[in-house]
Amino acid sequence: MNGLTHRTAAARSDELERLFKLSPAMLCIASTDAYLRRVNPAFQEKLGYTETELVSRSFIEFVHPDDRESTLNEVRKLSTGIPTVHFENRYRHANGSYRWLLWNTAPMAKEGLLYATAIDITRRKRADERYRKLQQESTQKFAENERKLQALTNRLVLAEETERRRIARGLHDDVGQSLLAAKMATEELEGSLTGGSRSLAAEVRQLLDHAIRSTRSLTFDLASEALYDVGLGAALQSVCDRAEQQSGIEFQPPEILQGNPIPESARVILYRVGRELIQNIVRHSRARMAKLSLTLSRGVVRLTVQDDGCGFDAEQPRKDWDAETGFGLFSIDQQLRPIGGKLEIVSAPGSGTQAVVIFPLPTVAATT
Repeated sequence: MNGLTHRTAAARSDELERLFKLSPAMLCIASTDAYLRRVNPAFQEKLGYTETELVSRSFIEFVHPDDRESTLNEVRKLSTGIPTVHFENRYRHANGSYRWLLWNTAPMAKEGLLYATAIDITRRKRADERYRKLQQESTQKFAENERKLQALTNRLVLAEETERRRIARGLHDDVGQSLLAAKMATEELEGSLTGGSRSLAAEVRQLLDHAIRSTRSLTFDLASEALYDVGLGAALQSVCDRAEQQSGIEFQPPEILQGNPIPESARVILYRVGRELIQNIVRHSRARMAKLSLTLSRGVVRLTVQDDGCGFDAEQPRKDWDAETGFGLFSIDQQLRPIGGKLEIVSAPGSGTQAVVIFPLPTVAATT
């Protein structure tokens, strides 16, 4: 019986030995102090060493210097009772290059040895690295394109605003003054006429009055001189005052910045957005009261416009905002995004609306 058991054990040992030698997987056995005891032919072939060049040398000797400490920490875990340890490291090939290996290590308790298998994952690692580089390059290129788009948008805004101011000045200085002079002449003429001629002169004067008012309104809509002379806050306050006169909605005294701490291109954009939000209140909100505030903190401008009007469902998709509310909010949101700004809306049917424009300023401007 003992002879049979001995032959069975010997047969199993032979089978394991053949498996060790013939396995295509990289196999090695090391002592608990990490010195290699045995390596199979696949291990030798993959790394380009002979058995003599590997056996009795430290396993750690072949590990990339940057990976040695982490590898030792993983091997030490086996002494704490963890049955298997998985880790990756770079292992030196005979030609001096390094291969990425994925290790699966387990202790052989009775023999006091460590048994490990390794898989070459160099191709996968290189592919991952290429992917990370491409992703990084893509992110950098996207950020650069965003910066270029923002710079282009700012230039277009300033160019458009310059043209609007030129037209507004022309209306005010040329057309407006000519209309005012014509009105004064008509008034003088009206005083010297009688009968039907006097009535006709009065009608002309009324038409001139209407033309003067329309010209002034158009001049105000085209450009706000207060935006350049006094600042964004004063310009928006002027819009609130005009909206109150037109609609009867009470605009509470706005919280505004003093002076011009915001760059011109940002002032123009914020003025247009703020004016559009105020006009939305007049056109659509059915509000009794409204309020505007403008703050600058840590390089971020916050423009808040709120009302106590009818409100709407702000949870619906943004692309549906304009169709459902007629507020033009989606258009405002789309205009802000290319220049780094965003629009946040808090609203519900019957609960009023709060629109917050968040606009980060360039670093130089943030310190102003």
